[in-house]
Amino acid sequence: VGLGFPAMSSALGSLVFLPFAAVLLLWLLFTARFTPETRGRSVDEIQVEFRRLAALGSRKPARAEGDGVPLASIRQPQG
Repeated sequence: VGLGFPAMSSALGSLVFLPFAAVLLLWLLFTARFTPETRGRSVDEIQVEFRRLAALGSRKPARAEGDGVPLASIRQPQG
């Protein structure tokens, strides 16, 4: 960023911050879409959710026998 700023400044003039703003906007949209909501959830609930998401992306089971908290003991989020 520091090395490219002078060249961008001379090329874009007063609009030099638009590329940086665009990257931040894209990052905000990505984060809002792909980061799960964790407010009001326990660490155990969040871990179960990440295991479930990981299992969707691979062929291994979401939870091995004796691994962590049993799914039945975790309260389901209210919809």
